[in-house]
Amino acid sequence: MTYILGIQKPEQGFSTLISDLMVTRKDFTTGTISKDNTVLKTGLLFPGCIYGLAGNATAGKDFVLNIRRLTDKSKSIEENWDLLQQYMSLAECGDISESFSLLMSCRASGIPKLYLYGSEEQSLSEVSDEVVSIGSGKALLDEVIELRRETTESIIISIMKKNGIPLLYYPYFYCLWLSEISMGFETSKLEEAGVGGLFHFCFQLAEKEGRQQPAVFVLSQPDFNKRCIYNHIYRITFVDSFLVYDNPHEVPSRLIIPPFEMEDIKFVSKSKLRSLGEKINRAADSQQFYYFCGFGFPSPHYRASFFCHLSCTDEGLVVDKKGNIHPDYRKRIERNIESIQGAPEPPLSIIKRASKT
Repeated sequence: MTYILGIQKPEQGFSTLISDLMVTRKDFTTGTISKDNTVLKTGLLFPGCIYGLAGNATAGKDFVLNIRRLTDKSKSIEENWDLLQQYMSLAECGDISESFSLLMSCRASGIPKLYLYGSEEQSLSEVSDEVVSIGSGKALLDEVIELRRETTESIIISIMKKNGIPLLYYPYFYCLWLSEISMGFETSKLEEAGVGGLFHFCFQLAEKEGRQQPAVFVLSQPDFNKRCIYNHIYRITFVDSFLVYDNPHEVPSRLIIPPFEMEDIKFVSKSKLRSLGEKINRAADSQQFYYFCGFGFPSPHYRASFFCHLSCTDEGLVVDKKGNIHPDYRKRIERNIESIQGAPEPPLSIIKRASKT
């Protein structure tokens, strides 16, 4: 199941874990396989350590919950990291069908570092590469990510530095690129491989870790026969450990995704669920609509071109809660489509202007 992408930049004291929302489950009584695009597979193991889970969801969940019970918030990061390693060395390995992998980032050494644990091998190893991935989506998505890194990353990083944009904005670009694919023309192919839904991230710095701030993705598809452009708008944000997904053009327009450690919803009373839902809705609505708004394309024919708008306040947003796009940005979408059709302006130059607005 899934695709978890880990990126670390030790020289800048930064790491991030990027994930989709799909989980695949097999009913061993009937043999049927079900897939769900509403599952969080990243989170906090203990203060100072974040994780992303791929593989058998049930066994992996039990493993994560056992580690959380073992570690103690009153202990130091170093002490909890030692406890985690002891537990991993003693954990029993189940059947191969129950195997899973954990990609972790821990700042016990003073800076975030990536580590990989495999339940089948019962091995924990430090990751030396800047980029690593786990999950069933590797064969389909690793090459795409590598191509983006080769052609685009250095441009983005240099523009961010030049404009004083914090590195925390960096993972949003990867979420945009991956969501273009998972929500685009390759959806069915990815779902067959156990990957699906919007991508989101958690991050770690030398002094803290956390979830991403609200983000909006606009995926545009031209219809040349009807001479129009269809804009699909998605918003991702977090309230505590709940992911909130908004699509102003769908009914219902909001979906709340709980953390997997939450008790089975079947055993939660209706009044408690209603109260929790109202609390999450109020918090999600009170947040700024987005800090990052990325514009991309569900069709692979246009993906060389993208741009974004970064915002620190609710003022000057180029996409609103009703899904309306500012006229200037509608023109930018049109220009990007035209540039792929042979216009002389290179699409990547649009990023520079977008970062300044």
